[in-house]
Amino acid sequence: MMMCESTHFSRAPIVEALIGIDFEQMRAEDVLPVLQELGETLKNEYPVREDIVLGQVEFALGQKPKQTDTPLGYFLKSKDGRQVVHAKRNGFAFSRLAPYEEWPRFFDEAKRTWGLYRKTIGPSKLAKWTVRYINKLSWLESESIKEYLEVYPHIPEGLPQTFQGCFMRLEFPVNEPCQGILTQQLVKLPPESEGTVSFMLDNEFSFSAIGKTDSAIWEAISESRHVKNQFFNRAITLKTKEMIK
Repeated sequence: MMMCESTHFSRAPIVEALIGIDFEQMRAEDVLPVLQELGETLKNEYPVREDIVLGQVEFALGQKPKQTDTPLGYFLKSKDGRQVVHAKRNGFAFSRLAPYEEWPRFFDEAKRTWGLYRKTIGPSKLAKWTVRYINKLSWLESESIKEYLEVYPHIPEGLPQTFQGCFMRLEFPVNEPCQGILTQQLVKLPPESEGTVSFMLDNEFSFSAIGKTDSAIWEAISESRHVKNQFFNRAITLKTKEMIK
């Protein structure tokens, strides 16, 4: 078992935090009016509604590409756009964009809006739940990635130690709060300003929800707070911690 690391960073580099619960099967399109009703219920706090559409393109030899747009549900956004309820035919998510606040407020609002969504859409078998944190870190171009990250691509001596692009994806088994997978991605982003570099550190934790009750899932989501903190703390250096404390 990992030791608990619960350091609070006042300048946390989180650009998006998300809690999601997916169904085993996609609900039929006739559930869309029901999801619109949820939008009306949440209209005071989330007045902006946007369609979620899945676009698919089919290619056939000698024919023009055929595009099919399938409505999946709605984004219900707060007035400032920083909080978003993802009310979909195949599941639910709640996301908070920067500036991120604290876990209790994020968790409580996700759980509250899930309860309204669940009541509106009715019974559906659950497949998995997800907690995801996307972080953006920037530093001077003259500094080494090793000074800021403990997880980075190793470049052998004799090769250039700087790179223009980077996409690294790792998958780790996770044993807390139950058996799951952490998908960690490190991606180089366009620089914020001249002479700097920026990287995205994306940690997505996924766990099975099959056969579990809603209350059991939310209890596990609550417990996952410490796991996501542990992996983030161990992926960054002391210099980064000092920068964002």
